[in-house]
Amino acid sequence: MVPLSLEKLKITDTNIEYCEEDDLIDITKELFESLKSITDNKVVKAAPFELLEGTRALEVLNPRLDTGLIELTNEELQFDCSQPQPIDVVVNIQTKLLSNLINWLESDSLPVTVLSCRYVQTILVNYLNYHMSKVGQFSFSDARLPEKTYDTTSLDYLLVHKVLKTFIMGLSKFIGFTIYLSQTVLYEEEDLTTKSMNLNFFQELLPQFFIDEINDCIEWILSHDEIVDPDVLITQLKVVSNLVKLENSLSAPKGSNPAVYEFCNDAIAQIKKLLGIKFDESVIPNGAFSKFIQVDLENKNIPTELGHIDLDTAWSHLSGIFETTYRFTSQAHSIKTTNQLLDFLHYNTKYPIEKFSVFTRGLFQLFFIRDDKSIFGSSQMTLPTLMVDIIENFVGKNTIVLGNFESNLSQLKDCVKAELLERYTIALGDLESGVYHILTSFASNPCRLQQLLSKGLILWDTLQVSWENFEYELHKNFGIGDEFASGDLSITVTSFIYYSKLKFMVNSLLNGIALEIYKPFEMYLVYWYADYLVQNIIEHVQSRVSQIIMGKINYIETSIPKKIKKLKAGPKKEQLKQVHKHNQEVIIPQLTATLNFNQDYLVKSFQLLQTLIQCHSHYLAVLSKLQIIDFTRGPSNNLTSMESLYYLRMKPWSSIGIPNFPTYEQYQAKLKSGTFPGQNNKLTLMKVLELLANIKNNLNGLEKEYNELIGYIRRDKRDNFLKDSLITTWYEELIATIAQLNENVSLVSKIISSNKNDLNLRGKYTLQISNSHHMYFPKIIVIPK
Repeated sequence: MVPLSLEKLKITDTNIEYCEEDDLIDITKELFESLKSITDNKVVKAAPFELLEGTRALEVLNPRLDTGLIELTNEELQFDCSQPQPIDVVVNIQTKLLSNLINWLESDSLPVTVLSCRYVQTILVNYLNYHMSKVGQFSFSDARLPEKTYDTTSLDYLLVHKVLKTFIMGLSKFIGFTIYLSQTVLYEEEDLTTKSMNLNFFQELLPQFFIDEINDCIEWILSHDEIVDPDVLITQLKVVSNLVKLENSLSAPKGSNPAVYEFCNDAIAQIKKLLGIKFDESVIPNGAFSKFIQVDLENKNIPTELGHIDLDTAWSHLSGIFETTYRFTSQAHSIKTTNQLLDFLHYNTKYPIEKFSVFTRGLFQLFFIRDDKSIFGSSQMTLPTLMVDIIENFVGKNTIVLGNFESNLSQLKDCVKAELLERYTIALGDLESGVYHILTSFASNPCRLQQLLSKGLILWDTLQVSWENFEYELHKNFGIGDEFASGDLSITVTSFIYYSKLKFMVNSLLNGIALEIYKPFEMYLVYWYADYLVQNIIEHVQSRVSQIIMGKINYIETSIPKKIKKLKAGPKKEQLKQVHKHNQEVIIPQLTATLNFNQDYLVKSFQLLQTLIQCHSHYLAVLSKLQIIDFTRGPSNNLTSMESLYYLRMKPWSSIGIPNFPTYEQYQAKLKSGTFPGQNNKLTLMKVLELLANIKNNLNGLEKEYNELIGYIRRDKRDNFLKDSLITTWYEELIATIAQLNENVSLVSKIISSNKNDLNLRGKYTLQISNSHHMYFPKIIVIPK
């Protein structure tokens, strides 16, 4: 328990004579000559000795690396968790543990936060040693300490062994669940620094056991009138109980109503009570919190100081966990349509994700897609059915290859039918994997999301090729597939995949701006390529996707009636009539609604985004023409060509087959035609004034159209958007970006007016880039050098 003394390792001979550098003998040649005699090229070592162990020898006697050099006081070494403590000590220990919990969730590791508490370490070590036995399973005893006798009936003893122990058990269970989240749906050591010291945080025990223990403890407190001011203890216990209920809620029966999460409101109310508690760390005994665990247990990490966080931040974060959980669970239960689900995922989850606690992000992903692939725990909605709904929400209902596919193969031979079904199952499985890849990214941190999007581009590009071949083959050989009104194959599923891929390409490109991935000389390239991608999306939705939906309507209105006429009276004819009636009354209105939504909202939103992107491109072009920035030159210490930098920057998108990736020559041609100064000052002046006027006109129209789009969302009567959706905030930020760009344009106009006789501003002005109102559009202003 007490670290061995290193005193004997110190150099005590003070008479050692050290040589000057000139007196040193170079033995390098002799050393390498002697190595030639080693025939098998193996280092002589004991079998258990590994290279990693050898490198760790560098840590010995280095105070920054060697945990064996951590100095502990006798109080810290001999701290007895079994000792009775008065109520104020217990309250302050529990308060500090709650703040340490939040400190762990925000940044620090367990050994310097919650596990720095000797009580927590002791109970977890005992559980690890005795969890198969009821004796000593949850105990504060430490056999290494001298045995002491305490009055086990005293109130102070019971406050420790009843109240504090129960509090720590519940807190540890919540930590165990959080670690589980970090290992399954989050990224351990990236989203959360665990360093759990190989302890078991009650993973085998059900959360309900701890909830019952806490309830029993509260009953015990209420039954003891001698406890002064018991409300604080009860409040702290209720907060921990509600934390444990977060895990328990996921095991609620499928289809449970939102009332399952009403405990979140109680938790928020309890945390508000904690705001009035005065924390007095001075009453906590020395040794209750220390670096002891860093020395005592197996520790592969360097010595670290204990973490600290102020209580206001802790209570705010803790309350935020329950507020966010209640909000997204309530919204999830209010979702009626696929459009609302997509609105929920994009604008109420991914968009504000940086405001979520790391725990809430993990809980959301587990709440959204369960282990059995059910969606929100629903028995009706699973990942495969959601995938079909998402696809048909874009290309319209009644997609032949997504419906009862097997019924279309009834006329085929069994061997051909079996082969087609096998290929179809594989194709659907691949598509489901692609959808799952995206659906599991919404709760990711922004950096991880960027990585997932980049990896997903290749996945969706491969899906497009495989599904296109599959749909063409089905139609050519067996006449199976959706058709345009003209009779040509519409490759419905492939069209959805292509749209999704384009959208992911735009998102990964523009998300990089907020992540500060791009250098100033790359900004024009980013907006130029984004303009190209968005244009492809608009054309695809307006032409092919609209024709797909019109083709489905045409099939219902013309082809099915023809089939009904050809059939003789009988069951088959009556059955087809019933199908046609359903199509007329249900499917056609749904197809019409999808067509209208795509045109009135989806295309409109992309058109407005494209115009705003073009305005920023023109603004950057003006700055280039004024020679404030040069997009043809890279960093000052550039070690390679601009062409190599171009393909390196665009690597995630350059490997995509369709749409065609612009070559470096095309980009250079665009720079030459759009950003180079004129041949003389007059031509430059005319061009920059024309660009600025164009920007001003477009921005004025944009603001009006964005307000109209927000009005469309608020007037929605078809359940396309959630009532309390943050999508309007997204567009309001874009409107604020318009105002910011207007200011920038006005500033540049003033600079031009004062320098109109010589518009070569190189060396006079520079750019300042900072965060602005919207993640896609930073604040780029011109300042004097």
